[in-house]
Amino acid sequence: MASLGLSGESRLLALDGGARGADGAAAPDGAPPQPDPGCLLERVAAVTLDAAAAAHLAAGALVALIKVDAEGAGREALEGARGVLRRDRPQVVAEVDAEELQACRAGRAPRVGTVSALLAAEGYACVHALQDSSLHFVPVDQG
Repeated sequence: MASLGLSGESRLLALDGGARGADGAAAPDGAPPQPDPGCLLERVAAVTLDAAAAAHLAAGALVALIKVDAEGAGREALEGARGVLRRDRPQVVAEVDAEELQACRAGRAPRVGTVSALLAAEGYACVHALQDSSLHFVPVDQG
């Protein structure tokens, strides 16, 4: 078992239950998630999406879509996918916090340190805010 992230890291995964903020609500982007009482936790190695794609995709296969729902660690997951983002130019759907969602809806520039900022630096634009607090990004050259 592994988690997507930056190579060399490890992650604590909640295997049966969920990870929530201290008040019981879903942990906000950037806040460390707290496991639900009684859930099973396991520490696993983090691998990059770039490494996973290189190890598991057939030669010439492309990644067409990346869906990120990483409980506040979306930017870290995408940091490890820069090679795939540059080579394959997949569409990206990423769960984000409320402030980032509103910035996309309003057409404002992304704030530093967000999923939107990382993707903008890779030549992506937010084209749609979905109902479930996710944003849809496409490469500008495909927009």
